[in-house]
Amino acid sequence: MKKTLLISAISLSIVSAYAEEYHGFSIDASQELIDNTVGTKLSAEAYRLEGKAITLQVLYQPAYTPVLVDEALSKITTPGSTLSADAQKDYAEPRDAQKSLESGLMDGMLLTSQMDNNGLAYVTVPAQYYKNGTLVDVPAEGGDIRVRFCTESNSKSRMGDGEDCRVNDITGVYVTVDAPSHVRITSDFVQANTSTAFTGGFAGTDDTLGKMQRCAIFNMPSTTATGPQDITFSGKATNSWNLFDFRRKSTNDLNGFPVRYADIVFYGVKPGERIGWTNYQTLHEGYTPRKYTSTSGIETEMADDIAVPAEYYNLQGVKVSAPSGGIFIERRGSVSRKVVFKLLLSAKP
Repeated sequence: MKKTLLISAISLSIVSAYAEEYHGFSIDASQELIDNTVGTKLSAEAYRLEGKAITLQVLYQPAYTPVLVDEALSKITTPGSTLSADAQKDYAEPRDAQKSLESGLMDGMLLTSQMDNNGLAYVTVPAQYYKNGTLVDVPAEGGDIRVRFCTESNSKSRMGDGEDCRVNDITGVYVTVDAPSHVRITSDFVQANTSTAFTGGFAGTDDTLGKMQRCAIFNMPSTTATGPQDITFSGKATNSWNLFDFRRKSTNDLNGFPVRYADIVFYGVKPGERIGWTNYQTLHEGYTPRKYTSTSGIETEMADDIAVPAEYYNLQGVKVSAPSGGIFIERRGSVSRKVVFKLLLSAKP
C-alpha cells in the first residue's frame, strides 16, 4: 500500500502575512457556526482555535442599546438590551432568548443566518418582531441588527481565557461586511460578569460586582460600495474605554479580563434590506489582518503567483516543512489560503 496526498482549498479568504504570531479573535462565516449549539465545540475549519465553543446569535430590535456608563464610570446608566431585567441573564441559548421575546421581557426578533456563495452569512430585516410579547409590524424606519458571537467559559473559549486569544492588547477591529452605505456599524466587546474587585484604575464599585457587564465599542466606518467590503478601525474604544485594562485582584488576568461577547452591530437597517459579514478579527500590534476576496479573485491572483514555491504554516503561524493530515495555511508569493492535507490509501500498481 502507498499513501497519496490530496490538497483541497476550503476558504474564500486571502490571508496577508498570516504566518506572524496571532493571538486575537478571528472567525469567518460558516454553516457550521450557524448550526452550532451552546457548548458545542467548533472544528478548525469553522474557527481559528479548534475545540472552542462559540454560538452565533443574531437579534433584530427597533432600537438596540448597548450597556452604557456615566462619565465617571461609576454606574450603569442604560442597561438597554444587552442584558435583560431578569437577573442580567444573557441569551446565548436561543430557546431562552425566544422565551424572553414571547413573554415580553425584551423586544425584538431572532434571525437565522444564510450562507451565500460569496462566503458571507446574511440576514434580512424581518417583517415583524415581538413587542411586549406580541408580534407587530417592523416600523418603516427599520431598526438595528446585532450579530453576536457568544463565547463559552466551560471550554475556555472567551477572549482573555488564555495566551492564544488575548484582550489586553487589542488595537482595533477588521471585518468584511455587506451593508447599505446609510447603515452605521460598530464592533462591541462585552466583558463577562465578575464577583470580585478590579484593579487597573477602577475601584470595584457596585456595578462591577457581578451585577452588570461592560461594553467597549469600536465605531467602524460605513460602507462606500455595494457588495462585500473590508472595513477597519484602529484606535481607542469608546464607552467602557478601559475594559481591556480590567484585572481581577485574585487572578491578575494576565491576558485581560475575559470578554463574553463579541458583537457586530448594524444600526438603521430598513425593512427588506439585508446585511452580511465574514472575516471578523481583532487587531493587535504587528498583525496584518486577513483580506477578503471572492473565489474568482483567489483563482486570478494565484495564477500570477503559481510559479512561486509554496510555504506552509499551521494555524498557530508556525512554519511546517512537510505538512500532513490536517489544515494548514499555504502561501505562494503574496497570496495565502487555507488548505487541507488528507491521507488517502491506494494499492501499489
